[in-house]
Parts: sequence; C-alpha cells; structure tokens
Amino acid sequence: MVIGHEDCGAVISTMKGGEVPGSIGIIINNIKPAIANYLGQEGDKVAIKQATEANVLYQINQLNQSPYNFIIETTFHLWLQHRKKRQILDGD
Repeated sequence: MVIGHEDCGAVISTMKGGEVPGSIGIIINNIKPAIANYLGQEGDKVAIKQATEANVLYQINQLNQSPYNFIIETTFHLWLQHRKKRQILDGD
C-alpha cells in the first residue's frame, strides 16, 4: 500500500536537498528519483502537490516491479484457493 499526503515533510525535504540526519537519508534517496523534476521548488505549493503525486505513482510502480510483490500475490492467491476449498468441504 502506498499513501501520499499533502505537505509531506519527506517530499519537501527531498525537494530542498541537503543533508538529513540518520536513516532518513534512505527515505530521501527513495523519493529523489520520483521527484527529480521538482527539486529546488519547495516554495511552490503546486510543485509540492505535483511532486507528492509523482512520488506516489513512482512508489506504486516500484512495488509492482518488485519480486516481493509476486511472492505476496502468489501467497495470497494460494490462501484464497485453500479457503475456497475449505468452504466447500466445511459448507461455510
């Protein structure tokens, strides 16, 4: 699941650039490719909104391409099949 929200501090920080403390840099590095067209525009409310939307779409695309997504989907489908077979056997 990917969730974006207005005035996201992580997106705005990425737009500003510069150093960030600790492991927040990992988050910034994952956002940066999504909002490359908006770097340096942290004062523009429209750019912030567009960068946030671009980040959500980028992260969805990243998840869809992830091999872990396949594993999760496969596991979920196997669980559904098992549940359907149980419902038939149990009469539920």
